[in-house]
Amino acid sequence: MTRDRENARRLQATIEDAIKIAPAPSRAQVSRTRSRLLAAGLVASVVAVGLTGGVHLNGRPTTLVYGTLLGWAAIAMAGAWLAIGRRGAMLGPPTRLLVACAAAMGPVLLAWYALLEHLLGAAGEAAVPVSMHVTCFAITLAYAAGPLAAVGATYRAIDPVHPRATGALLFAAIGALGGALIVLHCWVGELAHVALGHVLPLVGLAAAGALVGDRLFGTTSLPGRGRLG
Repeated sequence: MTRDRENARRLQATIEDAIKIAPAPSRAQVSRTRSRLLAAGLVASVVAVGLTGGVHLNGRPTTLVYGTLLGWAAIAMAGAWLAIGRRGAMLGPPTRLLVACAAAMGPVLLAWYALLEHLLGAAGEAAVPVSMHVTCFAITLAYAAGPLAAVGATYRAIDPVHPRATGALLFAAIGALGGALIVLHCWVGELAHVALGHVLPLVGLAAAGALVGDRLFGTTSLPGRGRLG
């Protein structure tokens, strides 16, 4: 028993010394690390666009292409900000709001594209084969991979209340960013293809975010901490 107590004291002293040697990073350090990793994730997405062939307009109206890109990117940023921006509130937005925004993001993206297509008088295109849908689905996920990895590395254990809802919305927002980039690369503007190849991936990512939300963003795995509510 005496030896166990001595070992416990030594272990406690070692931990205390380690804390003194390697103190917790400051908020500014955490912010800088997050910014660098997120920037690296975005750079990875841009590189992926280049590796898959770059920008292809192929006769599409420039206003339609870049209007879709900017609109979808703005929606993605708004979703990400709502999920992790916190707006000064420690517990974040209500669960219902996060879930509703995650569920609505896909339809909102598609509605924005359809509106631009209608306003610009873009001619409807013939249906494309299923293989085109599958290809763009996969490429959209590839474009989202860098930001997904960056977010997974930098925003661990941030939500003690509704980590699954946060994961669903954040992953959906990253999927929307991937969809915005695929608009630059894919020259097919047929509405069904946009829905299946460009928008549907974010639905899958939202489901994945909900599944892994507890593990990535929840605090139940941290010692001495549990999820509220």
